Amino acid sequence: MDRKGFLILFTGIGIGIIIGYLLAVIIVSDKNAKETVKPGFGSTVENELEKFIEQKKDELAKNPGNIQARIDLANMLFDLGRDREAAEQYVLALVKQPDNLNILSDLGVCYRRMKEPRKAVEYFNKVVEKDPQHLVAWYNIAVTSFYDLKDIKTARNALYKAMKIDPFYESAIRLKAALDAAERK
Repeated sequence: MDRKGFLILFTGIGIGIIIGYLLAVIIVSDKNAKETVKPGFGSTVENELEKFIEQKKDELAKNPGNIQARIDLANMLFDLGRDREAAEQYVLALVKQPDNLNILSDLGVCYRRMKEPRKAVEYFNKVVEKDPQHLVAWYNIAVTSFYDLKDIKTARNALYKAMKIDPFYESAIRLKAALDAAERK
């Protein structure tokens, strides 16, 4: 492995460790509440994440064409739940990599979390147009169609395609049960 490959690998491992800390939560008990889930990031981790974000923004200010820095920034913002900012970066990244299925899929999730389900489904559909075997995109179409758009027919069709790819996908099995129950009502 050359030096550049090693640096990319090392950076990826560092980002993975930071994201691991980021995704940790602390259950805080409160006298008046049964349980409250609260993000549990120490100020050191929060500072490191903000430094990473600022570093990527600085890299992009110097070289706006640095697609990997843009994707790294978008992914970090996505993982932090800063969906509007992440979506902006993903849209810019799509200019250079319009066929990147990860970007398209993550952008769909951003739009769903921003309460824009039609736009979310539009991006999930772009994924399955490019890769008809993309299990998660089919599942996301089904979830968004069922829960957000209240379109049971589209949800059922997308779920059928997801379960055809993997009939044992647990999330799809649970969604099928919810769809079946909704249709019985």
